[in-house]
Amino acid sequence: MSGYCVSLHNRHLSAALRVAVIACAITLGLAGRAALAQDLPTATPSPVQIGAQATPDVQSGLSVDITPEPIAPDTILTSDAAGGELRTTRLSGTLPNKFSAHYLGLRPELRDAVKKRLEEKILVEHNGHLDVGLVGVPLLTESLLQMDRNDLVFEYTAKETYPGWGYMLAEGATTTWEHWDAHRSHIHNCYNGIGAWFYRGLAGIRPDAAAPGYAHFVIKPSVTGDLTWVSARQDTVRGVIESVWRVEDGRFVWDVRIPANTSATVMVPASEPGAVTESDRPVSEAEGVQLVRAENGRAVFEVGAGRYRFSAPWQ
Repeated sequence: MSGYCVSLHNRHLSAALRVAVIACAITLGLAGRAALAQDLPTATPSPVQIGAQATPDVQSGLSVDITPEPIAPDTILTSDAAGGELRTTRLSGTLPNKFSAHYLGLRPELRDAVKKRLEEKILVEHNGHLDVGLVGVPLLTESLLQMDRNDLVFEYTAKETYPGWGYMLAEGATTTWEHWDAHRSHIHNCYNGIGAWFYRGLAGIRPDAAAPGYAHFVIKPSVTGDLTWVSARQDTVRGVIESVWRVEDGRFVWDVRIPANTSATVMVPASEPGAVTESDRPVSEAEGVQLVRAENGRAVFEVGAGRYRFSAPWQ
């Protein structure tokens, strides 16, 4: 079993921020816990922390229809079902219906169009909010993780207006409602599907399907929104994984912890691998660190077990 702890911090500790902490921690499961950094930008971070304002947002409605249906002729958001027929699955709203359910299996030539349309839906049509029910949140969020669009997740997570967790908190909620509009149950914490984003998206701790049990894993942190630091800790069967980053004095500083008898791919936000340091020395001189490639503004390294401090210029 893996355990997580999540808390958040930014320049403005909002009610929305507190709700995101609660929502995330409940989602993490039996081993999940939440700790809230009140105003401690220099405090020792607790096991998984995040420095920013955040509050997930989505529209009301929890009806579920899993019956496949043909996609409209003008819909570009499609995927191939068995036999080559284009079909879709509806899960509480238009966004998971059109985007999340099929992005991972979407034909490569359609993915750019899907990304563009999804961005328009969230930012333009819904003014930074979502148009899904709680059941659709994990599907949409996972798709955005795969698209590397943590900025869009942050956008709808940071809202304090209806619909969203921030709205719940503003209305006095201390647990998650079943519906965004407070209809029915007021303690429906099983629907906190945004939780995985805090440690998988912001802290960047992700499993490697080719190496079960975290024998090998990936850490790909995301600096987005007005986040200034994140601290994450995940307990696994092989030991503790930590990902703790901050932006200060024009540099990205990142501490990682890799358990014994494991290895990891770490992806440092840096346009030039040669500008990365590890423990205040050129990364090329660091023991146990091997440069693999540079891609999409990141320097990608393979590392063995141990503790590392990576640093790179940040603008």
